[in-house]
Amino acid sequence: MNDILFGNNNRPIIKKLARRYFKASKSRNIIAIVAIVLTTVLFTTIFTLGSGLIDTVQDQNIRKAGGDGQAVLNYISDEVFNDVKGNELIDRVAYSKAVSYRLNNPGLAKWRSDMWYMDDTALEFARYEPTVGHRPEAENEIIADTKTLEALGVPAEIGATVTLDYEIKGKEYTTDFTLCGFWETDSLSNIGRIIVSKAFIDNHADLLTYTYPVDNDYSGVVTAYIMFRSGGSVEEKLQQLLMETGYTCDTLGGQPTDENYIIARVSPAYQSSPVSENSALFIAGIVGILAIMATGYLIIYNIFQISVIQDIQSYGQLKTLGTTRRQIKKIINKQAILLSAVGIPIGLIIGFLIGRALVPALMNGTTYTSEAGVVVTVNPLIFIGSAIFAFVTVYISVRKPAKIAGAISPIEAIRYTENDAGAFQTKKRLATKKSTGGAKIHRMALANLGRNRKRTVLVIVSMTLSLVLFNTVFTLSSGFDIDKYVEKFLNKDFIISSADYFNYNFARSETYLSETFIDAVQQQNAYEDGGRLYSSQVAEDIFFC
Repeated sequence: MNDILFGNNNRPIIKKLARRYFKASKSRNIIAIVAIVLTTVLFTTIFTLGSGLIDTVQDQNIRKAGGDGQAVLNYISDEVFNDVKGNELIDRVAYSKAVSYRLNNPGLAKWRSDMWYMDDTALEFARYEPTVGHRPEAENEIIADTKTLEALGVPAEIGATVTLDYEIKGKEYTTDFTLCGFWETDSLSNIGRIIVSKAFIDNHADLLTYTYPVDNDYSGVVTAYIMFRSGGSVEEKLQQLLMETGYTCDTLGGQPTDENYIIARVSPAYQSSPVSENSALFIAGIVGILAIMATGYLIIYNIFQISVIQDIQSYGQLKTLGTTRRQIKKIINKQAILLSAVGIPIGLIIGFLIGRALVPALMNGTTYTSEAGVVVTVNPLIFIGSAIFAFVTVYISVRKPAKIAGAISPIEAIRYTENDAGAFQTKKRLATKKSTGGAKIHRMALANLGRNRKRTVLVIVSMTLSLVLFNTVFTLSSGFDIDKYVEKFLNKDFIISSADYFNYNFARSETYLSETFIDAVQQQNAYEDGGRLYSSQVAEDIFFC
């Protein structure tokens, strides 16, 4: 750095002075590091909470939707699947074929379960990969979830015999299968799965013909879960895929009577818009970041301002020796960098741990639950973003104190005092007014605050912003009212029906409740109002496979 006419490298001296000032103010350094740590903790905690909340909601939505995959082609034939699977828009595609939606084992009356074949990609997407054992290979091998095995009364042991009574195209079959693998039932799942082998569907191809458009029978239908290449709108990619392969759907204006019509939907887990497209959420995030920056700025600014005032005469002596304004700024900025190098890494670690610990509490304040699992990944962007925002906050905070130290002349530095010319009362009035109450502690405290009203206001504002941040986070984490949510979206407290209703077996006579039972329910003291639901066919979510 050349600061004199003939050039001179002063960088080593500036570094040495910065280190000596740093070592000479240990108490100041501790307070400044604590302030930087707290500011970094705020940023890291907020970013970790946001990332964990997004990842957990995404994960639980995927599990509720029946598996991963940005889009699904449902109730299609093998011919349609073969036409679509090779398109260049597709990154990965999962193949699933329904075997039977009606399992008549007594144990499955109150726990719905069905039989499918799924290829390796489909098992991965649906998270049905066996945690014990292996995937089915032989014709008589199956894998299943633990709750289904429990309902069937079959022990979760490799080699156990599983006898299944099931229907295909209206005909009943009974087969003894061998359990070759199983996995724990997902806590978010309300349905069981039994997975057969490729050999089974190949040997029963005559039974599993595609007849859904004719008789609405699910046996033989194919479901394709699709992951597209790169980013962009999933809806647009799905429409482009269908147009390129010669098919249509509802969003393209197709009708079920069209020969090339198929049921195609974007997964509910991928229907939410990005944060940048959600203006309210985006603005709230920006306001939160600015509030944290303002709070950190005020705290760190006050610390460095006090430090500069304490060392102002020392800076004046350096000016006398020929130190330039820019060099003094460099000295203070290097101290800030040293403090940041200590405080920011500590704040990143503490903030991430606090954020990860708070995600379950935040999830429990929403319609989701931490009991179903919380996803908090060690995302490098969390640490990079938090470190950048924290350092920018420190850099902005020390600019004015550094400017004050660099601008003051040596003479002003020697006689500098912190008294504010605009104190609560003028100097003349203070000099002539006689005390009537004597020396009072509260009067002395008030007078001390009046010495520098600007700094007093900044301290009060920083304390206020801290409380605002605390109250905001507390309100967000505990402000969800589940009763109001239920009241807004649901108009009933209970659904009473037979097991067939919840197993979507609407065609059976057992599905209907008797008039005697209905009258008995209406006579209960807790009964206020109710109605009846009549249906003639399955009304399940078309995205589920």
